[in-house]
Amino acid sequence: MICCICYEGVGPNFVCRECVEGIVCVNCMIRLLNTSGALCCPICMNEGNPTWYLPNTILMPGIRWKRCKRLMENMLTTCMGGLSMVLFAFMMGAVIKSRNNLCIVSCEGKSEMVSIFDTILYGSMIVLILVGVSLGAMCMISVLNTIYVRCRNE
Repeated sequence: MICCICYEGVGPNFVCRECVEGIVCVNCMIRLLNTSGALCCPICMNEGNPTWYLPNTILMPGIRWKRCKRLMENMLTTCMGGLSMVLFAFMMGAVIKSRNNLCIVSCEGKSEMVSIFDTILYGSMIVLILVGVSLGAMCMISVLNTIYVRCRNE
C-alpha cells in the first residue's frame, strides 16, 4: 500500500473509512498528528466519528489484520468444533464398548492409538446412526404433516 502523502510503500498504514484511497503511513500520521492535520482524511476530507481512519485496519503488505483476525477466529472455531465431535464420538464409543465388555484403550494385540481410533469409530457409527434416525423421523413427520394439511383442506 502506498501512502497518499509521501508516496512510499512503507507499512503499517491507516485507511480512510469513506474513500479507502486515503492511505497514510505511520511516519506521515505522526507528522499529521503533530500539526493537527490528522483530523480528516487527506484525500476526501472525511472527519469521521470518532476517527476518519478504520480501527484495526493497520495494513501490512497485502494483509488486512482485521480480516486475518476473523480468519483465525473462524479456524479456531472450526478446530474446536471438530475436536469436540471427535471427543464426543470417543465418549460414545467408550460407553458402547464398556456396556458390551469390550476393550476401550489398552487392548491386547493392538497399540493404544489403534484402540483409541477403534473406539472413536465405534462412537462415530453410533452418532451417525442417531443422526440418521433423527433426520428420518423429521422427514417422516414433515411428510405426514403435509399429507394431513392437504387432506384437511380438501
